[in-house]
Amino acid sequence: MAIDSESGLRVLTIWARTAGNRPLVIATRKRTEWDWQCLGARDMKPAEVAEFEKWENG
Repeated sequence: MAIDSESGLRVLTIWARTAGNRPLVIATRKRTEWDWQCLGARDMKPAEVAEFEKWENG
């Protein structure tokens, strides 16, 4: 979890693939114990894809 030093906003990123195999990074923030808000999503950068594929292939 990352914390913005100015605003104090805590953000959790989720690295995943879509059903179409597109690698994404999704930024979320916790609202309540079981409620998370999606702040945004973007395509993974090439270095992130390489790191993610290493994790996928264990």
